Formats: sequence, C-alpha cells, structure tokens
Amino acid sequence: MQNDKNITIAVLAILLLGSLYFNFQSKLEVPSDGNAQQVEQTDTLTSVTNLYNQMLPSLPPHDLYCVPSAKSYCTVDGCKDVEAKVFVLLGRNQNRDSLFMARCDNQPCDIYDVNLSQSGEFTTFETKEPHGILFRTSNLDQSYVEVVTLGTESFISNGFCSQNKI
Repeated sequence: MQNDKNITIAVLAILLLGSLYFNFQSKLEVPSDGNAQQVEQTDTLTSVTNLYNQMLPSLPPHDLYCVPSAKSYCTVDGCKDVEAKVFVLLGRNQNRDSLFMARCDNQPCDIYDVNLSQSGEFTTFETKEPHGILFRTSNLDQSYVEVVTLGTESFISNGFCSQNKI
C-alpha cells in the first residue's frame, strides 16, 4: 500500500514538473505574428528596393528615393496590412524652379508638382493640385509616412528615404 502511494506521488510530481516546464517554455516563445510581420517588412523593403534599382536608368532625375517597409489599407471598419509596391521619388523639375514627387511601381511613374513646408524636423510635401496625397519626412531618421486617400478609404505607407547617389 505504501509502495502504491509512493508511485502515485512520484507520477503526480513528474506531471506537475512537466506541466510547469511546458508552461514556462511557452512564455519564453516570441509570438509568431511579430516575427512574421518583421520578415514581411524586410521582404517588402527588399522587393521594392530591387524594383527601384531595376528601374533607376529610366527614372526621372531625383534627389531622394523613399521605399516602404509597411503599408496598410484603412476603411471605416479598420485597417489591414497590404503589400507595398510603390516607391516615391522627390526632386526638382527639369527647369529646377519647382519640386516634384513621383509615385512609381512597375508602371511609369505618376509625377506631381508639389509644395514644400517645413515644421521643426519634419518636411511635408503637398501636391499643388488636389490628389488626396500627404507625404511627410523626418529629418531626424529619414523615415516617412505617406497617406493616399481614395474616397473615404486610405492607404498608409511607412518607410525610409535615401539620397540618390547618381
């Protein structure tokens, strides 16, 4: 009888220790959503940067190029992540007296004349004609946000800008 009690206590102790071990291990794991999102952002950055580099010889002369690392599609029901495919060029028009913003993908770029306004460490580019586009860069870390509206829906892209070396 004593032997049966000892076996029962040993089995319960093993189950308890096993349960504690697996519970502790599960708390150490990083949620897969965070890792997947980080991998997806890296893939997006690489994909759009590769597209920029492929198209570079045919692009208009520009000072900055901006590549998204994330993009969201938002409606009144909320936002969801979508694939980013558009990079942005910022520069001076050929006559050098005005600025432009070009939104480019694997099709020819859509080019807009823009006005520039500075507020502290942030620069905002607004299209001269109303196109529902807000583009703002940070002088602190070269990050940017672009908001493009389509009716009451919007696409929000975030990424980083770099100097064109050519």
